[in-house]
Amino acid sequence: DVAPVRLSIDVRVQHIVHLGVFGHWDCTDPHIAWHQLVETYIEASGIRWTHIHPNVFMEQIPKFMKIRNDRFSVFWGSDRMGWIASRDIGAVAATVLREGPAKHSGQNYWLSAEVAGGEELATIFSEALGRPIRCDYMKPKDFAPTMALTGDYNVESWYTAAAIEFLTQFSDGRMGDFGTVRDDTPYLT
Repeated sequence: DVAPVRLSIDVRVQHIVHLGVFGHWDCTDPHIAWHQLVETYIEASGIRWTHIHPNVFMEQIPKFMKIRNDRFSVFWGSDRMGWIASRDIGAVAATVLREGPAKHSGQNYWLSAEVAGGEELATIFSEALGRPIRCDYMKPKDFAPTMALTGDYNVESWYTAAAIEFLTQFSDGRMGDFGTVRDDTPYLT
């Protein structure tokens, strides 16, 4: 016999502010589907909630698109990806927490401030560095060695597989919404 599992929720929790992802309900990417499962669980908990949906963190650009020999690679083709700065995510979360559930309960906030693909990023890098920087377009499957080269942390194989699946679905058009601007940041902060 297996005893039933009893979940208890601390009654002092008045508001859950969840940092999710930019994906939508019809997405089949495992990482995004997991976040959607968490959101559904939070919404069913009976506790007031707010979901913050950031697009790709701008701070990931230098980590995964390192410039070597005046070149860098993108792994999703020539499409433009949406970006948001971590400080903007933090500012939105702080505002929501400070102003509380009376104003923000039941809200979904979307954070994608800019879009840029390889060509736009090459232009930005070239201007910032004062020399021509070029972009190489790679396939999503080529991203695994790049993740391993970051050197900042050990990447589990399942996480690498999830990143490759995300890049695959973005590059084949199943997740085109990741290439859009939809930014609630200026309205909240």
